[in-house]
Amino acid sequence: MKMRLLPLVCAPVIALVGCSTADSAALGDAQIEHVSEIRDALAKTDSKCSNWQELSQEGVCVQDGNGQVKFKIDGTPEDLARHLLDEQFPYADEVIVGKNWVGRCGTQGEGTCEAIAEDLGARVQRTTRT
Repeated sequence: MKMRLLPLVCAPVIALVGCSTADSAALGDAQIEHVSEIRDALAKTDSKCSNWQELSQEGVCVQDGNGQVKFKIDGTPEDLARHLLDEQFPYADEVIVGKNWVGRCGTQGEGTCEAIAEDLGARVQRTTRT
């Protein structure tokens, strides 16, 4: 009799776990398929984009008064982040790093890149240039 009840107890729990989607706080650890997932996650936070531009696997979040963040899906985000921060190719001072994506910060407000990363559940990598 106990064995017959086990599926009734476990099935709802498995169904809840299986149906969950990555929320904005967990997007840093999520494998994304399209940059629009970042746009949708930001729309649920204080880091909303006033304008979103998208081309293929790249998206740009423009925030009025705070500049922009250029997001890109990449299979080796750690390598891309190092390249973007490299002394020879100084494209950014801060880069948001997710599981398979990066965000190159061109923000103007101090702490903006960190706030966006926090909203996405990702981390910021900073340049070591002085």
